[in-house]
Amino acid sequence: MAAGLTIREARSAVGTMRKVAARLAVEGTPGRSHSGRAKARDCRRYTPAEVAVIATAYRSRKPAYKVLAANLVRAGLVAAA
Repeated sequence: MAAGLTIREARSAVGTMRKVAARLAVEGTPGRSHSGRAKARDCRRYTPAEVAVIATAYRSRKPAYKVLAANLVRAGLVAAA
């Protein structure tokens, strides 16, 4: 949503990026996601460098998703420097 996408679009893009991460064998670290009163869920936490690798391999058709991927790569490179 911070990238200007709707919730549905953001979920779609992130779901596809998770598939790309699995294909690239980028593991991340296991974690727990707590959201208010909701039940805690298992999650994976990725470093900015890992996110940059995933976003580089991510290929999308929508221009908004391409902008999202470019921003993630840029943020990962800045954090790694």
